[in-house]
This record gives sequence, C-alpha cells and structure tokens, in this order.
Amino acid sequence: MAAKKVIEEAEQSSAEINQQADHALAKIAEQAESAAAKVKEIAENAAQDLARAGKEAARRLAFFAKETAARFPASGKGDDQDDAAFQDAQAAAAEVIKKLAKAVEAVNRAAKETAERLRKIADEAVASVHRTAAEAHASIEKALEEAGEKVIAAAEQVASALPGKGDVEFFDLNSLKEKWARKP
Repeated sequence: MAAKKVIEEAEQSSAEINQQADHALAKIAEQAESAAAKVKEIAENAAQDLARAGKEAARRLAFFAKETAARFPASGKGDDQDDAAFQDAQAAAAEVIKKLAKAVEAVNRAAKETAERLRKIADEAVASVHRTAAEAHASIEKALEEAGEKVIAAAEQVASALPGKGDVEFFDLNSLKEKWARKP
C-alpha cells in the first residue's frame, strides 16, 4: 500500500512540474514574440523617420529652387554689363540648385539604404530571439526529461525498498512514466 502511495505522489508531482514547465515555456515564447515585435517596430519607426527626413529635404530643395527662380526672371533688365552679371548670377544659382538636388538625392539614397540595413538588422535580431527561445525550450525539455528519469528510478527504488516488496512487481509504473512524458 505504501508503494502505491509513493507512486501516486510521484505522479501528482510529475503532473504539477509538467504544468509549470508548460507555463514557463509559453511565457518564454510570448516574451520572445514581444521582443521580436518591439525590435521590428523600432526599426520600422527609424526607417519611416529617415524617409520623412528625405522627403523634407526634397521639399525644402523644391521651395529653394522656386524662390531662386522667382528672383531671377528669364532675362535681366539693363545694359549688357548688367545683363552679363545677371546671367552669371543666374548660372551660379542654377549650379547651387543642381548641387543641392544632388545632395538631396544622396540623402534620400542614404536614408533608403540605412532603412534597409535597419530592417535587415531587425530581422536578424528577431531570428536571434527566436533561436534563443528555441534553445531555452530545448534545454527545459531536456532537463525535464532527465528529471523524469530520476523520479522514475527513485520511485522504483523506494517501491522496492518498502515492506511488502514482493508486491512491487504488481505496481504499474507506466502511469508515472506517462506523466513525465513530454508531448510536443
């Protein structure tokens, strides 16, 4: 009778430990997903900020070009010397606008490249979080399996050491083994 009680208590403990392990594994998975989502959100926000900065630079360039064009009408008024100076100033302004356009283009290109790198880094971080969670899961499962083997061995040892051990072979330890069996 005592051996049966030991086995029942071991079965109950096994069920409780498995339930706690399942809860811990679910929590790990939940936290991994939460961390992955946060990393992706941060990267996406940074990418959007970079895109907005590029658009703002283009908007300011367009405004500058429009203002400059308004200050330099198609032809100057005055003598030839004033007209030549006017054309030189107009050409210089056009050159500045051209250089600014190239600079804005470079900013936009850099923003896009940086946003893409951020997304790639975020994807790598998410994959790393998932790998770490999977490794933790596997480690917990292995520890539970080893603990189960030890509990079963201890239950067998205790059951065989109890008075009336001639009855021990009639005890079915399969139910205890089933309690420790982890189901994926």
